[in-house]
Amino acid sequence: MRPALKIILSVLVIIASCQACAKTKSEKEVLIETVSKAVEAAEAKDISAFMKHVSKDYSDDKGNDYNGIKGILFYHLMRPENVKVFLSGFEAELSGDRAVVNSKAFIIRGKEVISIKDILPSDADGLDVSIVFRKENGRWMATGGNWAPVGVTGLL
Repeated sequence: MRPALKIILSVLVIIASCQACAKTKSEKEVLIETVSKAVEAAEAKDISAFMKHVSKDYSDDKGNDYNGIKGILFYHLMRPENVKVFLSGFEAELSGDRAVVNSKAFIIRGKEVISIKDILPSDADGLDVSIVFRKENGRWMATGGNWAPVGVTGLL
């Protein structure tokens, strides 16, 4: 084997070893990442990507199941307007393979928004959100939830 190739392969092995030794993410960090990916999917109007975070066993107090949530998303996200979601007061309580995420959400439709300061109360809906997650095949999946409108001023 050529010396240069040996050096390159050695460097690649060292890099791979260092990455394997790197600190793994905590379950809370993984859960936060899951919620962030769902928010990004909603903003991109990618229903399929969003539903990858919803359990087939989903059921909530409003009578929605997996297909019900998919229908709600389709109704709200297939409109031609922009969608932006801001979360505040994010709290996650983990207990084994179950977790509850509580947050307040601003959902803004119709105009391009960079910051929460860019909206008027008439531009957004405010929700108090509580989502139940369960680990399924090593992934956090939403299995239920509850949300209540609080108006934009209720989120401040």
